[in-house]
Amino acid sequence: MKRAILALLFAMTSANLVLAKPGLSRLQPTNIAKPFTKQERQFFGGNCSWYCGAPAIRVSATSALTERNGFEHPAQHGHDRKLNTAWCVHGMGTGEKLTFEFVTTKQDTTRLAVTSCGIVAGYQATEKLFRQNARPKTLQLFIDGRPLALLELQDSMGIQNFSLPKLRLERPSRHTISFEILDTYPGTKFQDTCITEINFSGEGDMH
Repeated sequence: MKRAILALLFAMTSANLVLAKPGLSRLQPTNIAKPFTKQERQFFGGNCSWYCGAPAIRVSATSALTERNGFEHPAQHGHDRKLNTAWCVHGMGTGEKLTFEFVTTKQDTTRLAVTSCGIVAGYQATEKLFRQNARPKTLQLFIDGRPLALLELQDSMGIQNFSLPKLRLERPSRHTISFEILDTYPGTKFQDTCITEINFSGEGDMH
């Protein structure tokens, strides 16, 4: 009986253990994150950018948190260009993954490529919610299913920008960029982990 219990505990621990692929480069933010000003919050995601010429982007996740009152935090909330919503998962989020699929048609803008991303870690609707919920500390980056780098995030409000290996979006094509949670900064109250927003920038005709 004792051996069976120990075996079960080991299996549960192993299931929650996610290791980064050895030898991956560790990427640091290219900026110093600062809390959003009131004006930045008001106009977040509203200006013309790479998205003006970007193809369709489909968002999915390995799981998403639904609160006891039925309030949901789906994958799409991690890419809706809003700061008062977030993709959240139950617990520390180890092994959970947020995936973006870029679907390019022959009619899309030419010379498109993804070269960077901006990550708004945690639940940044308010500073209180940011501290109460867990935030990702290390994300493993996948492009088309291949692990390419580790993104090391500061425990700060605001957006953190990272340079990414260039992903050319040929016409037509389908490509994916995924972020897997490896480690987190714990929250002070809730047992879940959140990402408010991940957006992208790059090259191409923006119109």
